[in-house]
Amino acid sequence: MPWRRSSLPSPRRHRGGLTAGCLLALLALPAAAQSLPAVQGRIDQPVDLALVMAIDTSASISREGFLFQLRGHVEALRSRDFAEAVANGRRGAVGLTVALWDGPQSLRQVVPWTRVAGAADLAAFADRLAAAEGEPVQGATAVGSAMLMAARLLEGIPADRKIVDISSNGFSNAGLDPVQARQALSKGDVTVNAVVVTDEYDWLPGYYEESVITGLNAFVVSASTGEGFVRALKAKLVTEVSGLPYQRLSGAKLAQLPR
Repeated sequence: MPWRRSSLPSPRRHRGGLTAGCLLALLALPAAAQSLPAVQGRIDQPVDLALVMAIDTSASISREGFLFQLRGHVEALRSRDFAEAVANGRRGAVGLTVALWDGPQSLRQVVPWTRVAGAADLAAFADRLAAAEGEPVQGATAVGSAMLMAARLLEGIPADRKIVDISSNGFSNAGLDPVQARQALSKGDVTVNAVVVTDEYDWLPGYYEESVITGLNAFVVSASTGEGFVRALKAKLVTEVSGLPYQRLSGAKLAQLPR
């Protein structure tokens, strides 16, 4: 069914968020005051893109679902298409980090900030992600909080463009309403994109388009299967590195992408 706010199942409706004034005050606080853990890794040299890949590990995610997302990211990062997109950038380098999130104030990096400039760097980063430790937790799905905490990780990174990727199979049911987070982030230089797993709610892409994504050329990709997830994620990452507007691909065209 098409997305609308009344589509949210009643037990998991938004709990409401901060007022606009409180939100602005929150954004003005230093990172430590927002309970953001110490940022892992450092990038000193400029990059074409700084990208936070934020993966949902909330209660709606099974262990298989967590590995589904993790392996999908690893495969997409190891793809030839992604390596070529990085190499073709103005600087031929991107900054990458991966974080896990569930409830409010839960976001934590599992692969620190890394400057990737070449096939060897990219392979090493993908290997670190493949070996990353993490488990689904019985926590809420705080999409808005994850958006703001992920954006905090981008502060001080010398990048031409800055993007937060939210990967999830659910909608926000705790913490800051993502609409308010989006409104706050729209005032800055951070783009929020999303990759949505539609194994439970087929209307989630519409929800993320209306309530989550923001910024220059922001877009949503979705998939319900492991193979489709990798291909959609690969297309998304290549688009983000290239800096071009996203062109929605049909299932037939996605199937033609090199593996």
